[in-house]
Amino acid sequence: SKDFEFLANQLKHHYRVISPDLPGRGLTSSRSVESDFGMSANVADAINLIAHHASAPFDLLGTSMGGIMSMILASRVNSPVRKLVLNDIGPFVPAEIFEAVSVHEKNKPLSFDNFDEALAFNKTYCRSFGPMTEDQWIDFTHAGTQKNADGSYRVDYDNKVHHHMITDLPGDVDLWHLWDKITCPVLVIRGEHSVALPRETSLQMQERGPKTTIIEIPDTGHAPHLLSTAQTDIIQKWLLSD
Repeated sequence: SKDFEFLANQLKHHYRVISPDLPGRGLTSSRSVESDFGMSANVADAINLIAHHASAPFDLLGTSMGGIMSMILASRVNSPVRKLVLNDIGPFVPAEIFEAVSVHEKNKPLSFDNFDEALAFNKTYCRSFGPMTEDQWIDFTHAGTQKNADGSYRVDYDNKVHHHMITDLPGDVDLWHLWDKITCPVLVIRGEHSVALPRETSLQMQERGPKTTIIEIPDTGHAPHLLSTAQTDIIQKWLLSD
């Protein structure tokens, strides 16, 4: 959830913002078996969260896997989702992105001797998130790590999540049948060079299903970092519009 802190701090003046950690990530507890990190378990958790905290229609934003979860939730009968924001994800996700994530995770250390080491790794291997200032890189690195008592840093998810991302690789994911059931307006933020959301898929999203607005972020792959007002202003303006 720390990935969305910059955006949440901007939206909190207009919204009650809820940004949960998925199981095994951030401050949440882990699962006993790796299969519990799957989409069905995460969606079930989200439904329970909504039941406890959302008494009225609400707006929903998701990046990557969170975006897939958001599409599933928005496609449900009588869904309470008023507006949907998808960050670099759509109803067709090519297997290539899951392979790329697997390679990235295999190369990623689970711990770093110090913060500067974690920062240097991200600057080298996380450039697909788009150009960032030094302060943004620091915020990005803090969001993805936790400090240990000895001053070293570890990734902000447990080993089962890491192993799941490396070994549980689906093929192409086709959710067009769910997309066609969504009735609320949708804003799609797409990285110009995204592998997760090919341009042809984004164009098809405007031709079928819900009313969809596409905004492309230049010099960016998967996924736009949402750490600049240039990006978050787009989201806020669209959410607050009629």
